[in-house]
Amino acid sequence: MTQEDIYLAVRENLNDEKVENWSEESLLDKIRLAYLEVSKELLIYQKSIFFTHDGSVNPLPLPRDLIQIIGVFLNDKQIDIKSFVWATRHREHLTCRHVAISNYDGLRILPTPSASSQVEVVYQFTQTIYGKDVVLDLPELAKNALIFYALYLANLKETRKESISKSTHYLELYNAEISKVKKDYFSFKNSKTYYQNYNKV
Repeated sequence: MTQEDIYLAVRENLNDEKVENWSEESLLDKIRLAYLEVSKELLIYQKSIFFTHDGSVNPLPLPRDLIQIIGVFLNDKQIDIKSFVWATRHREHLTCRHVAISNYDGLRILPTPSASSQVEVVYQFTQTIYGKDVVLDLPELAKNALIFYALYLANLKETRKESISKSTHYLELYNAEISKVKKDYFSFKNSKTYYQNYNKV
């Protein structure tokens, strides 16, 4: 599946084969945004970064390409990820067991681990696609979801009632399709290096 495949399918669904209403660049922009959305839902792009904790209260720096944290492991044991708001409201829980607190300034582990503790952060990152002939890092079963989301975005360009109705329709199709795709994809992708719902299996 290439970006060209998706482009042709979206163009056909829009009945705009003569390129009268949507320019090529405009549609490719919509497809790139749809690709980011679907790849985010399926956790396609993941990385791990490792730290040796210094035992201080200073936050661990997070990478600039981070979309969301998927899992945090302290000395190879997974710990819960909580928000800063949760931490301020549940201070009494911060002495019971280790949790990772994500905030704008980085990641803190509370209570503070001892020096030399090993920390692994698994996170999702962004990936932008260029070139119509590029092969997309998505399973074939995600093709319709990608097309539906691109069509949803394309129909947002106008405020006419008909366009809004079409846009809403394609968003509903996308939501139904991505739910099915996630269920099938996550069932199929079952390996020890895969992270889902903050679980390492």
